[in-house]
Amino acid sequence: MLYSATHAGRPSPQRRRSGARRLWPTLLLGAALLAGTAMTGPAAVSPAAAGPTAADLVAVSAPAAAAAESAAAAKAAATKCRNARSVIRGASVTARICWSGRTAWLTGRVWDTAGDSRSAVFELRYSRLATGVWRVREVDMAKARGHGKSTAVRWPANRQVRNVYVRACTANTLRRSCDGRWR
Repeated sequence: MLYSATHAGRPSPQRRRSGARRLWPTLLLGAALLAGTAMTGPAAVSPAAAGPTAADLVAVSAPAAAAAESAAAAKAAATKCRNARSVIRGASVTARICWSGRTAWLTGRVWDTAGDSRSAVFELRYSRLATGVWRVREVDMAKARGHGKSTAVRWPANRQVRNVYVRACTANTLRRSCDGRWR
């Protein structure tokens, strides 16, 4: 139990009524115990009543803390990104493709740039690891219908993937035309 210096060794009336706990004497005691100094005077509290002692605290060594920080920094440094842009008559696609190891994700946008009866299509191509074999998949991620319209695209990869590419296409029910090159 914590004691207040103003109540001469008795428990604080506020402590009994509201159950509020004052942590700063405990924190000061913990800091004093870690530093190897003892507190004296009215702010002194018996170690048995103060709560955690130096034996109760778990210390993290400086090399372990530095290793954890360097691992987080290495992961952030291992993330690489590239920008991709594909344009054909009637459609435009932009994307930011990022990856870290075998995990990839992208954000992008598709625009319909012509007033014809065709939609602009954001097409995605990637290789996915399935049962030990890399399989290529091509997926229509989004369509923008109507001249001047655009649609945003977000794609998080939850599986192991590689070779992520995008391209712009235009399509209607009868015909589909795409950029000849994956970007």
